Amino acid sequence: MGKRWLVLIFIVLCSISFGWAQSTADATNTANATVASSITATAGLTLEFGSMTAGASGGTVTVDPSGTRTSTGADLQPFGTGYRAATFDVSGSANNTYAITLPGSVTITNTGGTGETMTVDSWTSTPSGTGTLDGTGNQTVQVGATLNVGANQAVGTYSGTFTVTFAYN
Repeated sequence: MGKRWLVLIFIVLCSISFGWAQSTADATNTANATVASSITATAGLTLEFGSMTAGASGGTVTVDPSGTRTSTGADLQPFGTGYRAATFDVSGSANNTYAITLPGSVTITNTGGTGETMTVDSWTSTPSGTGTLDGTGNQTVQVGATLNVGANQAVGTYSGTFTVTFAYN
């Protein structure tokens, strides 16, 4: 009987281990990732407020993203046609969206070396806030702003730089 018990115990143990093996399952899945081209931006046209005369009270000159110029201030007189919105050519991975971050306040300085300044603020863009690259991975962004002209602002040509940031969403 000893051998029979050993054989019986062996059969029971084998049945139990096969039962455990049958109660597990494996599944395979896939991990994916996409490496997109970096977003880049190139400055195109410069922001131009054009020519103006400034009187005793100053005012503002605004160029919107479409290139339209308006002004405030009774004795501030913009003239001529030398104004336009700035442009940036944005490139990257086709059909992706990106955030547009406009500057705060920027100072432009009289290039004649006399030190006078004006402030540019109230930045706007088209598209506004978020852009979407087209099927070829490109989009042009137009940027406008408001120039704050002081009372009796000194005569001269004023210039300064500004930065617009573009980042994938």
